[in-house]
Amino acid sequence: GIQSIEDSSFQNLTNLLILYLENEKITSLNRNMFNGIDKVERLSLKGNIFDKIENETFIYLKNLKELSFDNGQIKNVYSNAVSYLKSLNKLSFYNNKINLLKSGVFENLTRLTSLNLELNLIKVIEKNSMPGNDNILIVLNLKKNKLEFIKEYHFANLYYLQELYLSSNQISSIE
Repeated sequence: GIQSIEDSSFQNLTNLLILYLENEKITSLNRNMFNGIDKVERLSLKGNIFDKIENETFIYLKNLKELSFDNGQIKNVYSNAVSYLKSLNKLSFYNNKINLLKSGVFENLTRLTSLNLELNLIKVIEKNSMPGNDNILIVLNLKKNKLEFIKEYHFANLYYLQELYLSSNQISSIE
């Protein structure tokens, strides 16, 4: 499987709309990997082995609507890793190893309608980690994590939320 991708490897594919790099052995991501393919609307990186998403990794993917990291090894998502993806509708981190949602990580994703964080190790949700003002988030899946409590600020500003999944956590109180 693919282990690494050189900078600007896809730059001549200027009309590319969908890119699937699933079940490979990609060990790391960097911001220049996706240089030149700014029309991409759907990117799937399911089943890879990189363990973090650093700031500005997807800076060139301004039109991205769907992004998936399912069945991966991700432990850390930096605060500005995906925050500038203003067109993003669906984001999925199903079955990874994330244990903390850092402040600001999803705050600017105001077009996001679905956020799947099921089957991670999330124990802490910092204030202002969820989409902020003017968001349209409809589905938030936090099933099968390590959450022990829910605070009011965890879901502040999620006015359009229709589906909230909290099953199979260790929640003892909702405050």
